[in-house]
Amino acid sequence: MHGRWLLCCAILVAILKGCCGLSLEADLITHLLNGYNREARPVEDASQAVQVSLDMALAQVIDVNDREQLITINVWLRHYWYDEHLKWNSSDYGNITSIRLTSTNIWLPDIVLYNNVFDEGFAQQPEVKAIVNSDGYVTYLYPFTFKASCLINVEFFPYDQQACPLKFSSWAYDGFSLNVTNRGPNGDLSNFIRNEEWSITELRAIRSEAYYSCCPEPYPDVTFYIIMKRESLYYLYYVVAPCIIILIISLLSFAMPPDSGEKLSLSTTMLLALVVFMQIVAENLPTTSRYIPFIGRYFGAIIAIVSLSSMLSIWILSFHFTNPNPKPPPTWLKRLLRMERRDEWAEWFFCGCCRAVQARSGFKIRRLSERSTSSDVNLKKQNRPKSNKVSPMPSQQNGNAFPHERQTKVPPLVTNSDAALLEKIDTIITEIRDTREEREEKEREEAIVNEWKEVAARLDRCLLGVFFVVSVLVNATMTYTNRVSSSQLPNP
Repeated sequence: MHGRWLLCCAILVAILKGCCGLSLEADLITHLLNGYNREARPVEDASQAVQVSLDMALAQVIDVNDREQLITINVWLRHYWYDEHLKWNSSDYGNITSIRLTSTNIWLPDIVLYNNVFDEGFAQQPEVKAIVNSDGYVTYLYPFTFKASCLINVEFFPYDQQACPLKFSSWAYDGFSLNVTNRGPNGDLSNFIRNEEWSITELRAIRSEAYYSCCPEPYPDVTFYIIMKRESLYYLYYVVAPCIIILIISLLSFAMPPDSGEKLSLSTTMLLALVVFMQIVAENLPTTSRYIPFIGRYFGAIIAIVSLSSMLSIWILSFHFTNPNPKPPPTWLKRLLRMERRDEWAEWFFCGCCRAVQARSGFKIRRLSERSTSSDVNLKKQNRPKSNKVSPMPSQQNGNAFPHERQTKVPPLVTNSDAALLEKIDTIITEIRDTREEREEKEREEAIVNEWKEVAARLDRCLLGVFFVVSVLVNATMTYTNRVSSSQLPNP
């Protein structure tokens, strides 16, 4: 029974103490806000400036619009100042050292974002409570989501870094009435939610003073620079890699035989694909005439390579399909392409790409030379005059001829039928000679055409090597770079 009375007394004392504490805090709030004017600056001496310290914690980068040059972010703003009208002796109020007051009931510094872009639903300051200590030190923390203008420099896209400034200052008070300072050299990134496109490298805070044409007084401001680096893997995979593949396919046109008929159409198709690809990328970049973005220079180099390869393909096709009455390739060109002298390194470089043309051309030239020599010999034999053989006279056969008759040579008798036969033989020989000369001329022209085809094939292989080296050098420029435009970076 005695224990029950003790328990009831303890509960009663606790209840009375809690009620007393609540009444003391209520009395304190009533005492502080009684006669408090939230429009007046919280200083006893009107000549003194209110010292406001600013800090910012970056919570999330919601969006970075490169084309419109806007950044949408979520931050936690932190304001600190002394309010001389909100002081009390903690011993008079049950050792209460801090209280929470609604921000609409006390004086607040009119800190605004100077480069804010107004949009409905953004930049609306919520009604949150401020923490007030017994010495008058006010801590005002609130979340803030806004859109801000940011000069996006895409000169080194997609390896670019950006420094987006967020300029905070008082709009109504000058530096003599309200002095704004940064709480530290850097903002808070401990609660940052990682962005898939941008990685935040630094949140730098810098204080400066500005003078405007309207007023002679200085206006101090604190600017937070969000220094962020673009994650380039997405663009390397979806933009750069397809360009490299298109470039490789277009270079393979030098390895295609001209007789296939698809040599030029392949280069033209790849060129159109690159132009369409470039237009898609350009739609997402800001329009500027101060510089050409790095990705634009890369596309320009690739398009130049593919265009030049297309023009050279036309030039090579003109060699392959030469005119009906061709002239032999110049000697200097054949020497340059190592057609007359077969070196091991040349055979290795050309990889036998012209062996079929070489064999066909060499065989026809040799056969033409041999046939011409043998034909000349045969014709000489046919046209050699034969010695006239005289048939012996009957008297000679019988042995009764006179001596002077045996020494006389009688010319053979040529009949009309023999003369006609000789004329036909001469006509046939002339036609055979003309046919042979015509055939030899055609084979000679074909041999020259084959030489031009060999020139075209060797030029194809040389240009393939040259453009391959140029393509490697161009793609080597697509390496990691960590540059930021000097006009954007703040001075520490």
